[in-house]
Amino acid sequence: MKVPTVSDQYCWKKQSERDDLDWFLYAYAEATGQSLAVVNAGEAPDFVCEREGGQRVGVELTKIIASPETRRWHRLFGSGAMKLSADVGSEIFEAAARKAKILENV
Repeated sequence: MKVPTVSDQYCWKKQSERDDLDWFLYAYAEATGQSLAVVNAGEAPDFVCEREGGQRVGVELTKIIASPETRRWHRLFGSGAMKLSADVGSEIFEAAARKAKILENV
């Protein structure tokens, strides 16, 4: 019987998600005065957390990254097209809407 293996890329992705979750949990506590405790890690949602009162909530992480062309300009010249805050806000909203559609089918 062959033992399934997990790719290094998947392991790094999950570690990166956990690092991002730690920042989120810190910001959440600062913004709300409440804490979340991680109960489970998975895929949809990325994490299940529990509020202080026992209510469980799903946390689905999404990264907004620059296009390859913008990243290349920054890497080569230390500059490039900068986005307006409204553009970033729009990208966040669109990413959240895409994630919501995915989670509807889970």
